[in-house]
Amino acid sequence: MALTKLNTYSLADDAITSAKIADDAVVTASIADDAITSALIADNAVVTAAIADDAVTSAKTTVSSPNRNLVINGAMQVASRPVLTGQTGNNSSYGEVDRWYNEINAVGTYSVSQSTSVVPEGFPSSIEVKCTTADASLDAGSWGHLTYKFEGKDVQDFKKGTSSAIAFALSFWVRSSKTGTYVVRIRDNTNARYFSKNYTISSADTWEYKTIVFAADTTGAIANNTSSGMSLYFWYAAGTNYTSGSAMTGWSTTGTIAPSQVNLSDTVNATFYLTGVKLEAASACTAFEMPSYTQELLKCQRYFWSIKASDGTQYAFLLQFAADTKDGWNPYWYLAFPVKMRVNPTLSLVGTLNTFNTNTGVSGNPQGLITTYKNTQSCAIGIYQTSNGNGSYIHTNSTDDMIMFDAEL
Repeated sequence: MALTKLNTYSLADDAITSAKIADDAVVTASIADDAITSALIADNAVVTAAIADDAVTSAKTTVSSPNRNLVINGAMQVASRPVLTGQTGNNSSYGEVDRWYNEINAVGTYSVSQSTSVVPEGFPSSIEVKCTTADASLDAGSWGHLTYKFEGKDVQDFKKGTSSAIAFALSFWVRSSKTGTYVVRIRDNTNARYFSKNYTISSADTWEYKTIVFAADTTGAIANNTSSGMSLYFWYAAGTNYTSGSAMTGWSTTGTIAPSQVNLSDTVNATFYLTGVKLEAASACTAFEMPSYTQELLKCQRYFWSIKASDGTQYAFLLQFAADTKDGWNPYWYLAFPVKMRVNPTLSLVGTLNTFNTNTGVSGNPQGLITTYKNTQSCAIGIYQTSNGNGSYIHTNSTDDMIMFDAEL
């Protein structure tokens, strides 16, 4: 009897077992699309030898690490600077939150501080930008934005200016009392190339999560050094010199910097909050990984370190000298910085410090503080004054007084 053609209906259930299939009999063309699912792959069945070269790309991996985030203090945890208040005119200053720089020009008056009460779920803090004096009619050249600056050596992962350049994946949590169109901008400071993109705040006083991917740039490598190689800008106000024009579609040395940006400055007490900022070299954004406070503090201290009363005491002793001060000579106190700073820091004071002599009980007012033998790891700090016998200690006069060492970009 002649055999007829076999089809699926001619075979009993379980008739064809693995023992009856010849080696190499089942080829790729014989397997239907999506026939092999993860449930059908045995544990440890896919080994290194079975994976083709270049088959697994970064887009297909989900391994993440806090080191992926190139933004230091993206969760706004570290706030070791003085609160910034009364900022007006053409002014650029670091506020209370470390590493974040507020830049304004003719947009009213602003304050910048850390908030631990207005935060999205899972975050300890945010940065608050508040308009304290309104300007409803901005000049054409007005601007207002939070800025974060990167050292050139810290952004080499993007391979900018090469044929293998990688995209910039930015994610963040944002909240504002004013809805509308906002702008975030990345600038390559080595080559003056930038890329601005819009995002929308849809609901007032509500936290919203945003993800924005900036295309890779094969033009212009960023200098690999400790200077400011790249900047990230979060705009909240802009005049027509920056808002008029079309949205950018790629990297350029020209183009509309802040297209359609709303004016936060038109209302007194208008607010803009930001936290959970993450920038990574990737084609897609990954979730924010919360670093420990200690990790972030040590990273921030490369750029800024302050000595102040940690317990809020008004008359806190900050520095002790080996000898009393006398007319014509200056005692020094040698100190090592917690971490190596970016450059030799500058020394400055907040408030008024006094000296105190433990032998005589006499207080004095130093003419100023001086530093010598200063480098990125340590310095000798001393007091200069013209009166005799005024102190073995330097102490604060208020809870806000501090000595600051600044090595920021």
